[in-house]
Amino acid sequence: MIAFALFLGFVFGSFLNVLIVRIPKEQSIIRPASHCPVCKNRVKWYHNIPVFSYLFLKGRCAYCGVRIPLMYLIVELVSGAIFAVIFMKSPNIFYALCVSVSFALLLALSVIDIKYKEVPDSINLSAFFAGLFAALFYAPMPTFINFINLLEYGKSAFLLAGFFVMLRFILSYALKKESLGEADIIVAATLGALLGSQNGFLAIFVGALLSLIPALVYRKKGINEVAFVPFLSAGGFLVFVFKEHLWFMG
Repeated sequence: MIAFALFLGFVFGSFLNVLIVRIPKEQSIIRPASHCPVCKNRVKWYHNIPVFSYLFLKGRCAYCGVRIPLMYLIVELVSGAIFAVIFMKSPNIFYALCVSVSFALLLALSVIDIKYKEVPDSINLSAFFAGLFAALFYAPMPTFINFINLLEYGKSAFLLAGFFVMLRFILSYALKKESLGEADIIVAATLGALLGSQNGFLAIFVGALLSLIPALVYRKKGINEVAFVPFLSAGGFLVFVFKEHLWFMG
């Protein structure tokens, strides 16, 4: 099962690379087919096997030899790790799949936020609904549909979103400038849907701690704007993985 989850994550990671490259440029994710941006040759299917093709081709285009960005490989590997870890920890395959997709989409958002300083709503909302949909399957038996759990985690999602709206208002008023982005509110809601309210707030706290050092380094370089989505996402994933060991959460 873990090997299957790992490969599934690699495949989804390949799809994430398409989203990362095309969505910010407002290009179709369907057409044209995968191709080299330099020589324009269409990538053959055996040159497009996640992870393995990159390693076999030594990170270069099979036609013109131009170097393929290492980020493609990193995204596929991290996506595979996300799927593998979540499948190991989750009560059933349907729940694991929804949670894995949600966190993997947050990975894509993180890369886009770092690279383009923007967070596409299409991916952000997809991550939210995948996380919310996961609550339906949070049960030992994969055939059980838990609508009560959906309402509970839906409430947590809106609680965290409301908290971020208030936090954004307070910080913007205190600092006399826009603080936090609207996209961060949706990410907070996603964490609420995936983790519940208590662990969701903890994830935000962990994300804020993770962002401190990069924020200080950027400030010394005269850069005041730091992408926060990667840290929120990392905080959420860490809390999800280790939540059973958080004694203060019961």
